[in-house]
Amino acid sequence: MAEETLRAGQLIVIGGPMCGGKTPEFVQQIFKRRHQRRDLVIVTFAGSTRDYGEEGAIVSSQSGARILRSEVTHAFSETSLDEWWNKMVALYSHSLDHMASVLVGIEEAQFFPDLLCHVDRLVTLGALVVVAGLTTNANGEKWGQVLDLQSLSPEKWIQKNAICEHCHSVYGTMTARRLANAGESLSIVKVGGKEAYGALCRGCWAAREKYGFAGPKNLV
Repeated sequence: MAEETLRAGQLIVIGGPMCGGKTPEFVQQIFKRRHQRRDLVIVTFAGSTRDYGEEGAIVSSQSGARILRSEVTHAFSETSLDEWWNKMVALYSHSLDHMASVLVGIEEAQFFPDLLCHVDRLVTLGALVVVAGLTTNANGEKWGQVLDLQSLSPEKWIQKNAICEHCHSVYGTMTARRLANAGESLSIVKVGGKEAYGALCRGCWAAREKYGFAGPKNLV
């Protein structure tokens, strides 16, 4: 029975807007489950502009939550999970059955266009997978494949909310792009942090252009 439990894959997904506390939750979930698997593998997005602050940190948040390189078995910074998977196959080439002994954490998951198929593959092979990422973009549209992970029936879905920057509601569920001037044209998707994005509640997001955020006419 113990071996069957080990080989049963599990999926924990952390979704929400910018500034919603996804990274601290990601770190907490990783260390909460660290004892359940022999190896810890962390995958981050190579195009990230995040300042990790402490030398040796591969994941960190503004609240101070972090994962150090010395705390993981393997760390990867990638733009594609296809490329990462090839590296994993090489590491575990003796037997893919050993994936059941791996805890995999994927952060900033919205940037990986091949997220769903690889998470499905990992869970099928018995890995314990923790994924964190934005669910919608600054236009209120689905961003990437984080929401698609619901189709895999995750064991746990953690929806994080931010504090609305304008009215301070605790239901800041929407991500908004900051606007330097009213006529500015911005791409809907940009790699960035608080300097580029804010979080608003649904009501304030509907009127976001009044509060210095980009509306549909500014986003291309």
